[in-house]
Parts: sequence; C-alpha cells; structure tokens
Amino acid sequence: MKQITKVRKTVCAMANQLRKAGYSLADAFRKGLLYISSLFTGKQL
Repeated sequence: MKQITKVRKTVCAMANQLRKAGYSLADAFRKGLLYISSLFTGKQL
C-alpha cells in the first residue's frame, strides 16, 4: 500500500512540472504515469 502512495505522489509531482511546461493536465498525467510505470517494469519508453 505504501508503494501505491509513493507512485501516486511521484506521478502528481511530475505531472505538475509538465503542466508548468505547457502540457494539458490530462497529457501531463498520462506522460507522468507512463514514465513511472516504465521505471517499475524496467521497460524503456
């Protein structure tokens, strides 16, 4: 359960940074989630 919270916080932080960089909120969360999931699965984007 702690890992889910850690992932959620990381995705939100990354999405906020992408949002400030000009992405829409949906695109920012999508990119953040893809990046974090690639880290956990070991696959490259």
